Amino acid sequence: MDIDCDRLPVVLEATSRHASRDLASLLDWCGAHQERIRTLLHSSGAVLFRGFDVENAEDFARVARAAANQPLTEYVAGVARRKQIGDGIYTSTEYPPHVLMPCHNELSHTREWVSLIFFYCAVAPEDRGETPLVDGRRVLRRMRPATVAAFKENGVEYVRYLHCGDGSGVLEKNVRVLDDSGYPYSVSWQRTYGTTDKTQIEAKAREVGAEITWTKNDDLVWRERVPAIRRHPVTGEECWFNHVVNFHPSRMPAGVRARVPEEEYPRNVRFGDGTIIDDSLVEEIRSCMNRGEVLFPWQRGDVLMIDNMLVSHGRRTFEGPRSILTAMAGPQRGAAPSEARS
Repeated sequence: MDIDCDRLPVVLEATSRHASRDLASLLDWCGAHQERIRTLLHSSGAVLFRGFDVENAEDFARVARAAANQPLTEYVAGVARRKQIGDGIYTSTEYPPHVLMPCHNELSHTREWVSLIFFYCAVAPEDRGETPLVDGRRVLRRMRPATVAAFKENGVEYVRYLHCGDGSGVLEKNVRVLDDSGYPYSVSWQRTYGTTDKTQIEAKAREVGAEITWTKNDDLVWRERVPAIRRHPVTGEECWFNHVVNFHPSRMPAGVRARVPEEEYPRNVRFGDGTIIDDSLVEEIRSCMNRGEVLFPWQRGDVLMIDNMLVSHGRRTFEGPRSILTAMAGPQRGAAPSEARS
């Protein structure tokens, strides 16, 4: 196996010098080289397995479990619309092809996130459609010290307005907000948390320390205060780890922001003390992240493994067919900003 260590992502590629590119060989290699995988992952932030015979979602699940060396987790409390197609295997975000998704760390808007996220290229896009990567350690070094200090001191509060629906699919009952292209911009609490039982939602909120409010229409307002910068548990490095750019109103489609009352924005973010995060500050952050974006063209059968704390990911626009699957592992629980500073 050839290993190119001097890049993001690190590429582990089957070559003619490698005895076999079959799935069994890759699984055996992952089992025998866990320490090597972790060393590469913590150094670069992402590892790309390329050139192996990973033919379908079931193969992908086996590779993800072998590389993670632990079971895959369910996708709960996320922002993205996904379809589950197997045990721990989901479609990647199902936004329309023309919608660009800024880089973010998966589930960083809550105190429960995942340490590892995997992507699998089932159908490579012919035109664009890359999954950009950004090293959060480097983002912090690009930001103004005053900006870093403000987020360290205050953390952030994410606010989600989740409508009451039935969780049956993409075009859910009672969708309240469509984006400018007519695609559903809001998500129901039933679909988000995988239950129709309000008592389960209330128990989950108590468990993670979130504040919730039920409206007269049985919509759910969920508030969760968390750090925007976290320290990696293994490397000890500080990471820009959040959903600030994606949740901020400046990210919303112009038509949605103009016609929806702020208290009913499907998602919003402020500093943890309630102070508004100005559009210009988010533009500074966006610029620091854009300068660090790394792109690589997808190839059929690629499996990408990301340390979710060290590296954020996004999605470029594309045309034509594209099918990227995803899986997650390593549930993590973090403290609130005040707890993290103590």
